[in-house]
Amino acid sequence: MEKDQGENPMKLCGQGLPVVFRDSSLQQILAFEHPKAGRQLVKGRNRAGRKCPAPLALRELAEEAGIADMAIATDLGTWHSGHNGHIWSLQLCTFQDPASRDLDSLLFG
Repeated sequence: MEKDQGENPMKLCGQGLPVVFRDSSLQQILAFEHPKAGRQLVKGRNRAGRKCPAPLALRELAEEAGIADMAIATDLGTWHSGHNGHIWSLQLCTFQDPASRDLDSLLFG
């Protein structure tokens, strides 16, 4: 059976979470203020029911944050949250051309 980076047997994941740092200081990650639910991370469901797919993170960045110029830098593995059996796939995402882009320039122009 395939294993995640934590050496746990890889299972189907229900949620994907792209991790995007604001800049090279690695001190802040991308989050947003939801009108009803408060501060949240960009995330989404794996509707296809497959093993934790990396493209899920990129799809959610494009759909929820409007950020399309991203690539997967590292598969961070899976996290079993203990809440309703949720298993999260975490992907460290970076700009395809990191020398020319950061979140401030993208979001605030």
